[in-house]
Amino acid sequence: MDKGKMSIVIIGVTVAILIAVFLFVTFMSINQNRPQIVLPNEDRTSDQFNSEQEEHEAELISRVDVTPATVQNVIETLNRPEAYMRTITLTTFWSGGQGSTIVESYIDGGCVRFDTVLPGGQIRHTIRNGDSTYIWYNGEKKVFSVQTGDFSEDAEQWIPTYENLLEIDRKNITQAGYVKYQDIDCIYVMTAKDVDGYSEQYWVSVDNGLLIAAERFQEETVVYRMEALATVVGIPDTEHFTLPNGTVVNG
Repeated sequence: MDKGKMSIVIIGVTVAILIAVFLFVTFMSINQNRPQIVLPNEDRTSDQFNSEQEEHEAELISRVDVTPATVQNVIETLNRPEAYMRTITLTTFWSGGQGSTIVESYIDGGCVRFDTVLPGGQIRHTIRNGDSTYIWYNGEKKVFSVQTGDFSEDAEQWIPTYENLLEIDRKNITQAGYVKYQDIDCIYVMTAKDVDGYSEQYWVSVDNGLLIAAERFQEETVVYRMEALATVVGIPDTEHFTLPNGTVVNG
């Protein structure tokens, strides 16, 4: 092959190499800027995936802006569990003293039970469903039966009702936001003083939508406090809805 043809071949090969290099660099650059699809790890279980999804949803909820103008709407979207157990402490304060009542509550849909330790030491047991309310004291066998009144499970537990919290006149809500109460993530609400100088504050659990604490003030002095810090979500045992004669009350 003469030198002229050799030069043409060399030039052609060189151009081809340069084109290949250019295409390779361009391809790599495009792929670096392209969003990558990450396949799920085969070792990740469905429980792990659901847990991550719940954490993501909780993170989105936490970003919702809570103000006095929006707090009632936010609380209304929370889902209260249909079945749970918890202990409630109710404390009343007066000049020179205070008194507490303990309520063990068991909720299973339309059937509820409350074991209330009264200030005098007596224990009042109450089971109610949609039709009847059964009451007996201490370890007695005698049970009083009355027709269930038109009031909520919150009122039965002697705590501020969830419905009343949502019905507060919005203009009377002075503060609202996300806070922690005893390390529990909560939505906080504070009301303005009424004509008698009473104001209230509430803490609603972000996790389960239940009211876990409330306080009532007369001017700057606390006169009432409710706390329910330990809540177990789940269906209570049937024994909690059983009367002293062995009858099981259904919801």
